[in-house]
Amino acid sequence: MIAFYLLCWLFCCVGGKNPIDEEFRGVWVATVGDMDWPSSKTAPPAQQQEELIELLNLVDKLNMNVVVFHV
Repeated sequence: MIAFYLLCWLFCCVGGKNPIDEEFRGVWVATVGDMDWPSSKTAPPAQQQEELIELLNLVDKLNMNVVVFHV
């Protein structure tokens, strides 16, 4: 039993990192059927790039650290 508590302590405390630093805060971007991005299948590449940059800027503003693209 002591070994179990020691092992738990090692995993929780010794790493030196705050568990909140490892938090997964992400968004799911659906590209299927133009649900989230791009706005249209026929949009020119420059417009698609502009839309993606706007989307990623919003993700950054919301303090997210993961973007998952559903393709």
